[in-house]
Amino acid sequence: MKKFIMGISLLLVIGLLFTACESLSDNSSTNDSYLDENGLKTQDEIVPNALLHKTEVPAGYIGIYTVEDLKNAEANADGNYILMNDLDLSSAADWDGIYINGIFDGNNYLNKLQ
Repeated sequence: MKKFIMGISLLLVIGLLFTACESLSDNSSTNDSYLDENGLKTQDEIVPNALLHKTEVPAGYIGIYTVEDLKNAEANADGNYILMNDLDLSSAADWDGIYINGIFDGNNYLNKLQ
């Protein structure tokens, strides 16, 4: 009886695995406008970018709008920061990164390093 229950349980689990899987080769439902340069789906497919970003700096946070703002954040490493723009750090020749001991909210923005 124990083998019978285990066999039924195994079949049930295998059946559930196959019903929950989506075909990886089927791209017919993928909208190409939501693919990045590597062919990966972006977050825009799920929620438009306008809804992903906070537009106002929350209480207790300091907004980072520029590379200079980010560099200056290290002076107060215990502060709470929120990124308010995409930042291009590729032109910052002296960029070694910074240490922040507080909270850093990326706010769904990107930091480009190269």
